[in-house]
Amino acid sequence: HQAGFGPAGDLETTISGSEMLTALKAPGVLDTRWLTEDVPYGLAAWAALGEQLGIACPTMRSLVELIGTMLETDFWKTARTPEDLGISGLDRDSLLALLQ
Repeated sequence: HQAGFGPAGDLETTISGSEMLTALKAPGVLDTRWLTEDVPYGLAAWAALGEQLGIACPTMRSLVELIGTMLETDFWKTARTPEDLGISGLDRDSLLALLQ
């Protein structure tokens, strides 16, 4: 509500009363940029970064695999990697220093 999405109230009230959010419709097909871009450049990239930092990311990995299977695409081959981002091998402290 405070961000201007809908009327005051609990989360359901705000979302249900939002003209902007209720106007959004899911695509009619699976092969959309919501998946073909967000999976390799989002989920797969975050999973790789988490694993670089020693954090297991089984849910993200599973989603990348599942969506890849549905779209017959190996998203790991096109995923944005820590190497692509120039942060390969950085530990948590080094990554935080770079971001600051």
